[in-house]
Amino acid sequence: MAKNKWTKYIIILVAALILLFIQNLKTKKHAQKIEDIFNLKSEMVTEFTVTKDTLTVTLIKSDTSWVFASPDTGIVNEQKVTSFLTNIIEDGKTTEYQTKNPDNYYKYNVTDELGTHLTVTVSGTEKQNLIIGQSSSTWAHDYIRFPDDPKVYITNKKLLYNLSERASFWRK
Repeated sequence: MAKNKWTKYIIILVAALILLFIQNLKTKKHAQKIEDIFNLKSEMVTEFTVTKDTLTVTLIKSDTSWVFASPDTGIVNEQKVTSFLTNIIEDGKTTEYQTKNPDNYYKYNVTDELGTHLTVTVSGTEKQNLIIGQSSSTWAHDYIRFPDDPKVYITNKKLLYNLSERASFWRK
């Protein structure tokens, strides 16, 4: 008699564990996928170029400091470069994607004409590119698109606060 009493509780426990496992699988399926924009350390970056419309600025790492590529002159504000490297290169993340339809790129300002182009050079040879579009609906994030990926991703933070295609942004 006591054996049958425990059997009922064991069946209830097993059923509860199975339901918990199923619920956990459903939750993982809908969890937001977060990935690094660049899988780099800031020390690996030797050069970066920011372009929008007809304006372009290129900064090059010279030993321990950053300098403008010609014809730009002036002293580079190292704090701006450090902020860029930290917030975009190391901590910049994508969350979910908004669209993969090229007809919708203009809505997210990631067309070749509307977007801000960022080219990061690693160890002097490898280049990584992306197009950043400003969100018109919120100031909390931007949109990005990689040239070889049709998807437009949402960023975890506002990237355009940390970069500009204008040399004056980077000067002391």
